Amino acid sequence: MSSRKTVTIPAHSEDLAEFFGIMIGDGCITKYQISVTLDRLTDSKFCEYVASLIGRLFDVRVSIRDRPNRGCVVIVVSSIAVVDFLTSNGLSIGNKIRAGVDIPRWISDNSVFAKACIRGIFDTDGCIYLETHRLGSGVYRYPRMAIVSASANLRYPLNLIMRDMGLSSKIRNNRSVTIERFTDIEEYFKMVGSSNPKHIGRFTAFGGVG
Repeated sequence: MSSRKTVTIPAHSEDLAEFFGIMIGDGCITKYQISVTLDRLTDSKFCEYVASLIGRLFDVRVSIRDRPNRGCVVIVVSSIAVVDFLTSNGLSIGNKIRAGVDIPRWISDNSVFAKACIRGIFDTDGCIYLETHRLGSGVYRYPRMAIVSASANLRYPLNLIMRDMGLSSKIRNNRSVTIERFTDIEEYFKMVGSSNPKHIGRFTAFGGVG
């Protein structure tokens, strides 16, 4: 059990909204601690960024636990005060899908915070990939961007926020929010950006300008 250690309680900000997006994507909250689970190879640099972001926001001790047998790294903060702060500001303890994970209103009602939150969600639950189509003897590959979520409560506000930004996003197969025009993917990176080097590298490899 974690005691109630003294932590900094941050004001609503762009950094905090990005952290909420990270928690919505790959975070977990229990009664006594929060954690973020990332790929130990592809997300190694991003792991350092997330740990630094948490430490900067809450002025709290952050543990990074390597789990090579599971192929992941788990960033952990044991603090009831942090748990209480996150839950009082719109996140939930336990299974996010059953809890109806959504973007908190203090974020969705602020365009700057909304972009930062989407950045956090995409950096954890998003991908950039090549979609292949065959037409006759030709093979055509198109860059696509997607945020995958099993929660309709999350897909719909994500899609709405991106459309409000002027992007031609859509919900695809009831499992992801996608951007399928490369010019719109470029606009996304101009307006929202990424804090995850793997996404920046992939975007650049497909011809984007970071």
